[in-house]
Amino acid sequence: MNVGNGTTNGLGVAYYTYKVVSAGNFDYVAVFDGSADYNGNTSNLAVASFSKLGTVLNVTNVSGKKGGNVNLSASLKDENGNLLAGKFVKFYVNGVYYGSGTTDASGVARVSYSLGVVGSFTYYAVFDGETNYMQVTSSNASVSVGKGDLSVVVVDVSGKFNISVVLNATVKNQEGDPVSGVLVKFYINGVNVGNGTTNALGVAYYNYKIVNIGSFNYYAVVNTNYDYTGNISNIANCLFIRLNTTVIINIVANTSVIYKGGKVTFIISVTNFGLNNASNVIVHNILNSKWILNGFYISKGHFNFNNGIWNVGNLTVRESALLFINVSVNKGGLFYDFAYISISEFNKGLNYSYFKVLVKNSTSNNNSNKSIDSKGTNHYLNINISKMKNTGVPFLPIFLLLFSCFAIFRGTKRN
Repeated sequence: MNVGNGTTNGLGVAYYTYKVVSAGNFDYVAVFDGSADYNGNTSNLAVASFSKLGTVLNVTNVSGKKGGNVNLSASLKDENGNLLAGKFVKFYVNGVYYGSGTTDASGVARVSYSLGVVGSFTYYAVFDGETNYMQVTSSNASVSVGKGDLSVVVVDVSGKFNISVVLNATVKNQEGDPVSGVLVKFYINGVNVGNGTTNALGVAYYNYKIVNIGSFNYYAVVNTNYDYTGNISNIANCLFIRLNTTVIINIVANTSVIYKGGKVTFIISVTNFGLNNASNVIVHNILNSKWILNGFYISKGHFNFNNGIWNVGNLTVRESALLFINVSVNKGGLFYDFAYISISEFNKGLNYSYFKVLVKNSTSNNNSNKSIDSKGTNHYLNINISKMKNTGVPFLPIFLLLFSCFAIFRGTKRN
């Protein structure tokens, strides 16, 4: 293959500058084609030896934050400073192969490196060489990984009193990627109400049971740790409202007139006629201090005769609860049983009720039973109503009142 031509000088020497395109040993000859005065001729066979070019590979220090990415890069040139494109370069981080890249027109190879661990690391690059270029390994450069930045976002929530609402916060790093395993603290009006840990989507949850009504500010906090710099979220709004329900209280008695020393049975009923359950139902029963307790029965909850508080608990829709109180009095006059209720929800029903009993001083043959001396003791009514069920019928106590007119209340002293 003819690679070029030259013309002899005064010394009979012809020259041609040949750009070496491949390393190795090659045979070459020179050919004179002849002229009008001279016959042509071909030279002897000679050997041209072309060696590989040396190469230079440089890497640079890089830095970033946890959760981000940086480019590990290496610049490849030959010994003459010429940029080498299309060459395969391998990268090693802390001595372990990580990835590879091919040099571009600028002689630079790159590979994207994920910054997963905070700290300082070293990396270097290797060009294995090829037919015309020698192998070369770069010197070490550093990879510095700092703490990542976090953003925390909360959104407005609303809920109803005494029901749990889900507070949630979304945590992302400076790249906009979700971060899992981060502890998030939730604050309502500056008070930490609970914590949650972010899932794979970067979302932390906390089920908060609403204990107050109104509009409140809430936010979330992520503390600084080894991997991330802490941050505080935006401020969102909590709107907590009270549920509506309709609970009605009613008081009846087996009689409105008794004689001194006689007995009367008050029946207090509370019934939920609303569309929502009623929670934390408490009946405050106010009896004249002259009444003497003979016994009581409740269908639900707990009753303290000393302070008159009947803790009913929760009432489902259409559910009723009953309290029977059998008392007597040794003084004449007009006496009342007054009761009112309190519940967690907003009550649209009747909050109070009362019943008055006239106690006459004269005696009657129809009411000759003496009252039980219950001072200093507690007694229960000895009546069998264990098979009674709450039917939600508004005036169920009326039936029980008629029943109680025939029941015999016999005080049984509690041990």
